[in-house]
Amino acid sequence: MKKKHHSILPNFSHDEFSRSLFVKGLSIHIEKVVYSKLCDSILKYLPNKISKKNHLNVLRKNLLKQNYYKFWSSLKRINQELLFDNVNETIYRQLDKFSLNINQKNWKFSKIKLSKKITAPKYITSVDIHCMPGGYTKEISKDDISLGTMYDTSLYLYSKNSLGTYNDDMAKCTCTWIKSKFPCFKPKKILDMGCGVGNNSIPYKELFNNARVYGIDISAPMLRYAYVRSNLIKKDINFFQQNAEKTEFGDESFDLIVSHLLTHETSLTAFNNIINECMRLLTNHGIMIHVETDWGTENSITNKLLLDWETHYNSEPFKTTHDQTDKYKLAKAHGFKQNNISITKVNSLSKN
Repeated sequence: MKKKHHSILPNFSHDEFSRSLFVKGLSIHIEKVVYSKLCDSILKYLPNKISKKNHLNVLRKNLLKQNYYKFWSSLKRINQELLFDNVNETIYRQLDKFSLNINQKNWKFSKIKLSKKITAPKYITSVDIHCMPGGYTKEISKDDISLGTMYDTSLYLYSKNSLGTYNDDMAKCTCTWIKSKFPCFKPKKILDMGCGVGNNSIPYKELFNNARVYGIDISAPMLRYAYVRSNLIKKDINFFQQNAEKTEFGDESFDLIVSHLLTHETSLTAFNNIINECMRLLTNHGIMIHVETDWGTENSITNKLLLDWETHYNSEPFKTTHDQTDKYKLAKAHGFKQNNISITKVNSLSKN
């Protein structure tokens, strides 16, 4: 675990901290020892004739007959559940701390506007995404922010502290890329779609300090946490409870639209809707950037298998389809020109 950087992260007891170290150590062992041995034997179980369309399904079904694959898969799933079990126990022990009446707080930085009209889509509510209990919509009390605390804390553990001090490495990398690629670009209004706890909204305000930054998300408890968190960090972000598929903003409202790990947690229909909405919202010469983790699946069957495991056993049902979606074709279908579309790999800035 990292040192606490704001007051709405939980305090870990000695035993809770020890369990966190165990979960982290087990994850590393599963990844570097157990899975590496599995990779050595995967090709032995690869059938001679597998169609390109369904090769992952066939491979997974074949591997499910192999004890070592089942052993690895069980360990990996149990490790994810242990991570959240420990974080949950820590948060529930301090639950009063995470039931804040945000309307009574005299915050002077960020703003928030929630909506009772928003209904979370089925791709959000049908599963507890990446096994986080309650998914993105769980609320224990009226002004509950504990879900955001759980997500923010689990990111440190799941990423093994690789996302930086404030879990904002993805946005910082993107900001560095924007500054290098478009040195004269100075957006006046920025939209972070699916902003979650706001961890990746803040670097855009830091880079473009004169811009107005907006963060939208479906989840009220995540937005409450984002609102309190950004005020504690003293960054001015405007948070709105809205659906990225169809927002309430006017045409050509934003110069820069970003998202971080949003699109793979939607659906094919929603992905199309989001790109279409970005086209509507962007000003002339505006930029759209959707950041996702690079799984290196282009030339690696083992990496494809690992991502496919997330789809079927880590409650990430759209991940494989998202990975196989032609992003160029998708963007062109919604009006973006071929020479303005690119897929770029950007290295992490974090030294953890």
